[in-house]
Amino acid sequence: MKKPRKKRTTIKKYGLYAESKSLKGVIEKRQISTIETRDGIEEANRSGRDLSKMLGMKFLHASELI
Repeated sequence: MKKPRKKRTTIKKYGLYAESKSLKGVIEKRQISTIETRDGIEEANRSGRDLSKMLGMKFLHASELI
């Protein structure tokens, strides 16, 4: 018997965005990282939340890059 083939999933690239506050009190939105994943936007959001906590920023969202 043949083994069933695994469904191929494409690797997608996501940008992680967060808010940071400067010393002057100005809030700016910036891309903090890019991530490549097969698991989708949920994995990118989880990674972004963890990274922004480590950097002391407020996580906004992850979006797919073209």
